[in-house]
Amino acid sequence: SGTAPKVEIQETSSLAIGSEKTLPFYELMSPVPQSGQLMPKLEYKKGPPGKYIESISLLVQADSRAPRERIVYHGRRSRSDLIGLWLFPEHPSREALYLETALRLSQGQEIALSAFSTFLLRPFLLQEAASWLAGVNKVQIMEQAGAPAFLFEANDGQRSKSTALFIRRNSFYRVDYIADRGFDLLEPEQLFRKTFLIEKRSDALQFLAQHLSKVQLKEQGTEELSFQKIAWPILLLAAELSVDPASLDAYFHFAGISALLYRSGAMDASDTETLDVLRNNVLASEAYAKDVSGESPKTAAIGRLARLLTRNFEQ
Repeated sequence: SGTAPKVEIQETSSLAIGSEKTLPFYELMSPVPQSGQLMPKLEYKKGPPGKYIESISLLVQADSRAPRERIVYHGRRSRSDLIGLWLFPEHPSREALYLETALRLSQGQEIALSAFSTFLLRPFLLQEAASWLAGVNKVQIMEQAGAPAFLFEANDGQRSKSTALFIRRNSFYRVDYIADRGFDLLEPEQLFRKTFLIEKRSDALQFLAQHLSKVQLKEQGTEELSFQKIAWPILLLAAELSVDPASLDAYFHFAGISALLYRSGAMDASDTETLDVLRNNVLASEAYAKDVSGESPKTAAIGRLARLLTRNFEQ
């Protein structure tokens, strides 16, 4: 249907990143939440791992008993279905301008399109707006590197969900912020305003390589491991998988840390869902590693870890 609900549209500006840590998930550089336990969740979906992993989640909790909030980073989605895009001026960010025009038109705001183009495109623009505005109360539009970026905010009283959208040419990058009982630790608006698209994938890889080279996970008894000690390295590895999904090393270390944490004393008080996530991280790493290189000794090593963690279930 081409009828969009009434929403509030606000303009906002980007914010400088302060002392907080930032990571590039896919090609979006954004701050990592400052408080709470952070746990990346890798889910396996068969496909060409040379391209990208479809999505990577980050679970955020104040402690093991608190409700979970989630950030879901989605891999780049290319779109060539924006009808009448050629009626927009040739511009590197005209796909983003198309969406901004659609949203503003749907709310009866002024748009920078000729009367003739508006007449031709109205049904398609309204349809595009409607597809983004279902259940949404408010949209924030922020200029980032000369292109509009969007934050769609939805709240049905109980569940809160915000979706950030960054667009470069025909590539759409999306992040969902979700809280089943309202946001407590996550501040979607702050995170959105401090997020930006990196110029090149190679910049993201270089950033991650620099930080990973500084991480030394010393051999230690698993009793001493904790979320705090392991949060940064495991997040770095999750981000690396989003940028370089054919990296066997990253799967190997990501599975290794997940398995170590699973078997550590730090997990004794954890709920079953946290343990499930860690175990599934190992299983998903093995499945992706087999796609990348089934014959590799590292793939076999991840497989041994996976068997070790699932043995209890098979007895």
